[in-house]
Amino acid sequence: MIRGEIDIFGTYTGSLEDQIEVLEMARRGLVNYRGVVSSRHRFEEINEAFRAVAENRHLGRVLVVF
Repeated sequence: MIRGEIDIFGTYTGSLEDQIEVLEMARRGLVNYRGVVSSRHRFEEINEAFRAVAENRHLGRVLVVF
């Protein structure tokens, strides 16, 4: 029996070639990726990050830095 199971959902981000193209665009300053990150958390703060998302306290992306 599994207790305390959680589900983590993500989005399909495209092919590897798509990712390489997006990274290149970001390097050239064509993508404002910093503008969509509303919060950054250290790995040690991951539970707070999950709570913030669950409680809709952020408009944008929440980034967990490992």
